[in-house]
Amino acid sequence: MIRRISLLAVLAGFAVAANALPAGAMVTIGSNLGRQPDVSSQYDPRPTFANFALAPDRQAPGGLASPVNGTVVRWRIRVGSSTEVTNFRVIAPLAITYFAGVGTSPQVTPPSNATTAYDVQLPIQVGDYIGLDCCDPGDAAFFVSDPSGASIRSEWQPALGAGTPASSNPYEIALNADIEPTSTFTIGIVHNWKKGRASLTVVA
Repeated sequence: MIRRISLLAVLAGFAVAANALPAGAMVTIGSNLGRQPDVSSQYDPRPTFANFALAPDRQAPGGLASPVNGTVVRWRIRVGSSTEVTNFRVIAPLAITYFAGVGTSPQVTPPSNATTAYDVQLPIQVGDYIGLDCCDPGDAAFFVSDPSGASIRSEWQPALGAGTPASSNPYEIALNADIEPTSTFTIGIVHNWKKGRASLTVVA
């Protein structure tokens, strides 16, 4: 009886804490957009690009892959001297070297020599990456060179989803995204009545 009461008390405490928790703070992933793009690209057919590696001093505070489940509410792109039609993508890892495009924004043409933000509503899961589609038919300066080789831009041509393998080269994509974390969570209980122990799992 004491064990049962104790477990109920713990659960009650978690329930109170759950109700008291505010919505999670916004998380930004991708590039910190600290450098002016100095590399333009033109492809046919139009590929998908993503950064799976980026020098630490070039990353946004949340890193490159989403650390939370939530919703992408805004994405930003910094453009150099040339621009072209592009769209934002959420990219999910499926297995080693295999990925899938799981969400896409409407197409936009961001202005040259500027950083522009676009509102969006796209679900994202822990471990997902962000990327974009471009640059066809014209030239677009959305990329930053990195002679150190610490930045790796992966690309799929044609666009991700066609089952083509990725190739890589040493560039930063001047792209980031704001994620609003999921504000609700699930509590799962596994109780071992024989040993008198309970385990509590919290999934954000």
